[in-house]
Amino acid sequence: MSNQLLIYLMGGTIALLIVIIIAYVLINKALNKGDRKYVRELRKGTKEKSAFSSEILYQKLYIIYMKVPRNKKIFTKIKKKIRNNKYRG
Repeated sequence: MSNQLLIYLMGGTIALLIVIIIAYVLINKALNKGDRKYVRELRKGTKEKSAFSSEILYQKLYIIYMKVPRNKKIFTKIKKKIRNNKYRG
C-alpha cells in the first residue's frame, strides 16, 4: 500500500468515527428529553406547599421496602391485582 492510500484510509476512518459519535450524542439527547419531561411532570404532581408530604413519604418507603426480596414479591403480586381490577371497570 502506498502512503497516500493509507492516509486516505485513516482520514476516512476518523471521519466515520466522528459522524458516529455525533449521531450517538444527538440520539441520546433526543431520547433523554422525553424522560426528563416525564420525571418533571411526576415531580410537579408530588410537590406540596408544606415540608411534609405523605405521598413522598410513601414513595420513599416503597423504594426502601422493595429492597427486601420477600417484600418485592408481595408488592409485585399486589400491583398485578390492582392492574387487573383497574382495567375490569
